[in-house]
Amino acid sequence: MKIELICVGTELLEGKLNTNVSYIGEKVFSLGFGVDRATTIGDSKSQIERAFTEAISRSDVIISTGGLGPTFDDLTVECVSSVLAKKTTLSVNVFKKIETHFQERNIQMPLVNKKQAYIIEGAKIIENKIGTAPGQIIELKDPQKIIFLLPGPPRELHPMFESTVAPFLRKHETKLRKSSVIHVFGLSESAVETRIQKIISDEKIVDKGMVNFAILAHQGIIDIKITASASDELLIDETLHNLKKEFSDALEGFIYGYDSETLESVVGLLLLKNKLTLSVAESCSAGMLSSKIANISGSSHYFLEGFIVYSDASKIKRLGVNAETIEKYGAVSRETADEMLEGLKKMTSSYCGLSVTGIAGPSAETSEKPVGVVYIGVHTPISKSINEFRFSGTRNEIREKACLSALDILRKELLKFK
Repeated sequence: MKIELICVGTELLEGKLNTNVSYIGEKVFSLGFGVDRATTIGDSKSQIERAFTEAISRSDVIISTGGLGPTFDDLTVECVSSVLAKKTTLSVNVFKKIETHFQERNIQMPLVNKKQAYIIEGAKIIENKIGTAPGQIIELKDPQKIIFLLPGPPRELHPMFESTVAPFLRKHETKLRKSSVIHVFGLSESAVETRIQKIISDEKIVDKGMVNFAILAHQGIIDIKITASASDELLIDETLHNLKKEFSDALEGFIYGYDSETLESVVGLLLLKNKLTLSVAESCSAGMLSSKIANISGSSHYFLEGFIVYSDASKIKRLGVNAETIEKYGAVSRETADEMLEGLKKMTSSYCGLSVTGIAGPSAETSEKPVGVVYIGVHTPISKSINEFRFSGTRNEIREKACLSALDILRKELLKFK
């Protein structure tokens, strides 16, 4: 069954992030199917009509998003009715619901909203419980096709998809699919592939089409996505479990989590498990590390304080770094990172601490200290270390890599606790 997605909206071509493609693609994939084509078009009558004409000629299921609003540039219903040579008629029930929507909010309904009550001949109406734009389902007999017209705003689209498209696909599913993502940090993409090559080329599972693998690299994190397909859910679960064990053996020490887990969430769980607290001192990362830690719900149980000591003066005043140390070795040095860490220990009552100082660029401090050099200090009740890194990338990429590296060093130290 060929499934095609049409996203309507000029704003999607002018920089607005289109999350509907990833949402629908993931949902369709989880139901054992795939989106064969996704097209994004502007609010142009000729373009919309052409897109639907072509989609109907080659696909069995067409899912469109957007263009169901009340304004002059919302043209989806008008264009689809033209392509199908079907009339649109005013639905009294839909019109009353739109009126009620405004009345409940003590707002006078604009006359343009009446446009949203026009339904394509023979279409089934999908109730919109959040907004004013109803969805529509048009089933064609010859050739047999089905068209879902859904609104663009995700908060309106998601419940409509779950109530209409998902049940339709479930009736036709022949295979189940499940995916799991393994998160790796501390290895390059090529190093990861070398370690897992034997697993991902296993003829017993790959050649049968039962398992697919994908690798995605971003900011030093390598994600390995495993997708298993079968008609037996227990077989899928067993396959994923066994593969995770194989990957864990091949990438021992470098896997920090799975699926929705992040470095900061994993570190947070380890701190909670060991009843430890954390404080940080940041220079080049300028609060980014503290922000990552605090983004995790419940972080107030272990995250006590964060110092942003961006200038030399603040390092001296807030953390007691010696002026002579900065003068002799520089603000970006192993020695300064060490004294930042020691000052953090004296200033706070945290069991664990992180210090970060580096050159994010675009200019370097000296020729001996190029852009990307970063020193990260970490202490726990049983260990202390100062680590040097040489990162590449833009200013923000270097800061991001520094924060992730700091969290990963701490993660590995926390795993030593029994």
